[in-house]
Amino acid sequence: MNRKNFLRSAIIFIFVLVALFVLEGVFQSRERQNELSETGDWRTYQNESLGYRLQYPASWVLEFNNDASNSITFSNPANVNEEFTVAIVDASTEEVIRSSIDAEQELAIEVSGLPAVKLISSSQGDNRMRNVVMINQGKKLYYIAGDFKDFDKLIRSFEIINN
Repeated sequence: MNRKNFLRSAIIFIFVLVALFVLEGVFQSRERQNELSETGDWRTYQNESLGYRLQYPASWVLEFNNDASNSITFSNPANVNEEFTVAIVDASTEEVIRSSIDAEQELAIEVSGLPAVKLISSSQGDNRMRNVVMINQGKKLYYIAGDFKDFDKLIRSFEIINN
């Protein structure tokens, strides 16, 4: 009788474990589908040497900064007011960047599973919001600045791929 109860308990335990794994897979799959549908008409840009990947609107163009190989600007050819720049700079410049931005709001956020800060300011005269996100990774500071309606979607797609 003891052995029968043990086997029954073991089978129930294994069944519960399998069910949990299946449910976890379903939830992860749905989460990934939501991410893909959110950026479905976007392209992926990956820069191995700078160590990041992100998604950006498919119709936008990339402009490589000739003065700084660690900076790329993505812009909307249909609207010159929509763009964002990604740069990797020395982490010691964070305070200089902060002091150059008249931030109305500062938020602690998470990007690519890492702590980050988002600074929001408005431009004088044109009522547009400016967004700056900084991810401090030791000696590197990932700096993403832009002004367009899907900036937060871009930030959610940003991944640091090698640190």
